[in-house]
Amino acid sequence: MFSNLSLPFDNYYKFITSLGVLLSAIGMYQIFNLGITAPYEFSEIKSTIQKYEHQVSRTELLADQLKNLMNTIDDATRSGKNINNSTLENINELIKKIEIEFNKSNDMEKDALVAVNKGDAMVMKIEIVRIISFLLTLIGALLFINGSLNWLKKTQQPLDKKVKSRK
Repeated sequence: MFSNLSLPFDNYYKFITSLGVLLSAIGMYQIFNLGITAPYEFSEIKSTIQKYEHQVSRTELLADQLKNLMNTIDDATRSGKNINNSTLENINELIKKIEIEFNKSNDMEKDALVAVNKGDAMVMKIEIVRIISFLLTLIGALLFINGSLNWLKKTQQPLDKKVKSRK
């Protein structure tokens, strides 16, 4: 792999320097990849939670309608008025709608809880990848600097000997 490189230092420094560049590249790629995928995953989570909130508000609206209808019936019975069959049919229809919406809400609640858990896991993943990427980049940079400096020291030694021998 390294034989095609014609650098003037031996394989150890070549390996250390190349390893440093590789680790830095992996660390930077992880940060870049996370920056692309995380917003998409968070938007899916947000969308799921918003659908659940919308469904709950629809169920609450129907429950308020039922409450108002029941209050109307209660007021009518207190004043001694008879309740007609259409009012009772309206109550039965409203109860059926509420039951259907409530079941939808329960199903969506499970999806919302999964989305919240996924969001928590995503936040943990971001923190872990951030730390690992930083460490990889840092270690890679240090290895690159170490390999480069050692190569410079090695290439400078013959020049120093030549200068001393001339004096």
